[in-house]
Amino acid sequence: MTAIWGISATILAPVRDILGFAAYHLEAGAHRIYIYLDDDNRAAYDALKAHPKTRPTLCDADWWKGKRPKKHQVRQTHNATHTYQRRSEVDWLIHMDVDEFLVADKPIDQILTALPAETPVTRIRPMEALSGDATAFKRFIPGGPDRDRIVTSLYPTYGLYTKGG
Repeated sequence: MTAIWGISATILAPVRDILGFAAYHLEAGAHRIYIYLDDDNRAAYDALKAHPKTRPTLCDADWWKGKRPKKHQVRQTHNATHTYQRRSEVDWLIHMDVDEFLVADKPIDQILTALPAETPVTRIRPMEALSGDATAFKRFIPGGPDRDRIVTSLYPTYGLYTKGG
């Protein structure tokens, strides 16, 4: 049986970035994308609502019952937990940010299907945009004797400051 996967994301970004994020991951095979719009972004909500595989939520004053947490990490955790507790539509739920993208040598569903059935969680390292630049990304580079040389050659200015990529 093929693994069915989806994404949960709390996003505060321009409509173009939000729709690009959703389109990229739908094309990569996501069965569901749960997007919690971290502001009253009606244009993004309407566009996402029109797609059968996206589940947008406006995180407005009503959503937070007037008590919006100050820290974005708390909002992300709350929203990811909300997704996790919904009626199950996916086997695997991946929490990501709008500037992160899954990049793999084979389809994500094949990677997840190959995991032992009793695996409750796995780590996925996305490729992440650098400073909001849609043309510059960082990716995890595994440890080893050549890691520092590789990182420094790829990222000459800040390479040694970007642990994990």
